[in-house]
Amino acid sequence: MEAFVLTVVLAAAAGAVAGALASRLFAARPASPRSVLAEEFHLVDRDGTRRAGLFLESDGSPRFMLYDGGEKPRLTLGLGSDGEPTVDLADKSGSSRLVMFLAANGNPFWALRDQEGKVRAAMGVGADGEPYVTLLDKGGAPLWSARR
Repeated sequence: MEAFVLTVVLAAAAGAVAGALASRLFAARPASPRSVLAEEFHLVDRDGTRRAGLFLESDGSPRFMLYDGGEKPRLTLGLGSDGEPTVDLADKSGSSRLVMFLAANGNPFWALRDQEGKVRAAMGVGADGEPYVTLLDKGGAPLWSARR
C-alpha cells in the first residue's frame, strides 16, 4: 500500500512539473503592438551609453540623433519648426561641421564650418532659383563667390 501511495504522489508531482514546464515552453507569445506612443526613445548599448535618440524639440519639431561612444552627437536629422528637413554632421568634439537644409521656399543650402563653428563655405540655390557658392575667411568676409 505504501508503494502505491508513493507511486501516486510521485506521478502527481511529475505531472505538475511537466505541466508547469509545458505551459512555459508552449505558452502563446503576446502579440507585438502595432504602434507605440511616446515623446522620446533612446537606444543604449550594453554599457548603458546612449547611441541614438528620437525625440521632439520644445517647439514640437522631431529630431533623430546618432551619438558616438562618448555620447557626443555626430549626426542629427530633423524637421525645423517650418517643417523643412535639416541634416547636421558633427566632428568628434560634437561641433557642427556640415549643415544641409531646405529653406522655407524649398531651395537647398549647404554650410561648411571650421573647428570654431564659423561658416567658411556655403552653397545653395537662391530665392531667384540661381545657384551660388561662397567661400569666407575666418571673420566671415567673402573671399570668393560665384553666382549664375
